[in-house]
Amino acid sequence: MRRRRPLTEPLLTLQLFRNRVFTVAVSTNLLTVFALLGVMFYLPQYLILVLGTSPLVAGLWMLPLAGATVIGTLAAPSLARVLHLRWIIGGGMTLAAAGLAVATMLGIDGDRAVLITAGLLIGAGVGAAEALTNDAILTAAHPGRRALPPVRGRRRAGPCRAPRPVRRLDPAGHAAPRIVCHLVLRIGRERRTGNM
Repeated sequence: MRRRRPLTEPLLTLQLFRNRVFTVAVSTNLLTVFALLGVMFYLPQYLILVLGTSPLVAGLWMLPLAGATVIGTLAAPSLARVLHLRWIIGGGMTLAAAGLAVATMLGIDGDRAVLITAGLLIGAGVGAAEALTNDAILTAAHPGRRALPPVRGRRRAGPCRAPRPVRRLDPAGHAAPRIVCHLVLRIGRERRTGNM
């Protein structure tokens, strides 16, 4: 860390951790990823080694967890229009904790209702919390400044023209869609000129 401080463009600017939003979002992100990966590591082993299912069947029993994560991620921006971020992220963490508590009731009998309930709670909670903490991290890292320079030249249909649903999900003009656009254009330019 000491070697990174004097650099003009360090990989991680330590001053970001003075911003409470950034620090809380990174900490929450760390906890939710840790919980989700722990569940995704141990649950298939439980299904295969304890209950004796095949790997394919174990993967199919993991689908409620994956589906709930996707639904939680997609529902979070809509909820953010109505509720404050702290309620959605806190609620997501509470749902995930409730799912982990339900998962402690799994035994050698393999109650599938408990398994599905735990997967749905964990997935929905982690999905909602992750979606909004990622956005909070990006927003806190670039307050009041553009993350990317504006795209020059004539406007044309392509990767820089975000479809309407993306614009509706991102009303504050956050940097994520523009970053993807910028990277796609840069890779295309480098391929055309042979610099890649």
